[in-house]
Amino acid sequence: MSSSTSSSRDPASHRRFVLLSLSFLLLAVGLNFLLCEVFARKVIWPRKCFQLLELQRDGRTFRTVSLGTSHTAVMNFDYPGLFNFGLSRTFPSIMYFKMKYLAKAAPNVRTLLLEADTHLFYGLAAHCDKYQHSVYIDEDVDPSLGNHPRGSKGEFLSLKEEIAPTVYKQMAMSLHRLLTSGKNSSEKTARSAETEDVSEDVRWDLLPREVREQTAISRLKHFSLYDYEPMNPLLVEYYEKTIRMALNQGMRVIFIRYPLTNEFLAHHNPQIEDEVSAFLGALSKKYGIPLLDYRKVFVDRQDLFSNQDHCNGEGKKVLRERILADLRGLGVSMVSAAAGEGSPDGPQNP
Repeated sequence: MSSSTSSSRDPASHRRFVLLSLSFLLLAVGLNFLLCEVFARKVIWPRKCFQLLELQRDGRTFRTVSLGTSHTAVMNFDYPGLFNFGLSRTFPSIMYFKMKYLAKAAPNVRTLLLEADTHLFYGLAAHCDKYQHSVYIDEDVDPSLGNHPRGSKGEFLSLKEEIAPTVYKQMAMSLHRLLTSGKNSSEKTARSAETEDVSEDVRWDLLPREVREQTAISRLKHFSLYDYEPMNPLLVEYYEKTIRMALNQGMRVIFIRYPLTNEFLAHHNPQIEDEVSAFLGALSKKYGIPLLDYRKVFVDRQDLFSNQDHCNGEGKKVLRERILADLRGLGVSMVSAAAGEGSPDGPQNP
């Protein structure tokens, strides 16, 4: 006798079988999501928050801190007393909360290298939509900040925030990278140039000129720097609040503007550039802040860029040495607080 005939003669048994199967399926799915959630909180989240963990562990040894967006990656190197608190999309509203955390976790910081690039004050910067860069917000915030989520407990990885745990997204992105890895090098270079994922060995100057032009213009439009629009007053306010907080903590603030490719400079809206330069000039005069401007430092070395506004590995090395030399010229030392006076890097910052 067939199973279908048997089950049709015993509908109660058939229903029990279906319900039991559904129960096991739901249990399996639930356990799968639970395991992914635990993995996300215990493994992925700490990796996303590596900066917090480093500050908690070594914060008292840092004397100089670099604060800004992904442009500050040039300072990602092992140097006693130096800490890079920059990360993609660390715009002024996030800078402010990072600064509050920094004041608690690293009380011996004496110099703040504050990014002063134009994209900090426009369009995209007003709406941070990457949760991992907002984990420093652990208090009530200005409602006008919009979608900045609160909390530093990793809720952004929770099922409360997303349909599927972050681990699935990371798996999907890894599979996508694997499937697209067979593209030719020029296509991969162009794709890299359109993102903030900076490849250490990519050379901007090897891209076709039309690709460089299109990529730079696309990036400028993404940042609202192509067609004119006024500076965002909220971002301007939080930028100055960050400066005042640093000064009140006894830190010396130094503005840094990072290198840009020739195409990016050529298509950057000139009125926007004039307004940002005037704004920075006013802040420099008001608070006595020196400005290190490296925007055009590589106009004859386009091989040192990986995309329109990031240096590649070699570019970072060259720029890093230039920045360190200029900081020493300003009397800034980056040795750890424990090292005391007498460092070969020059006098300690008061």
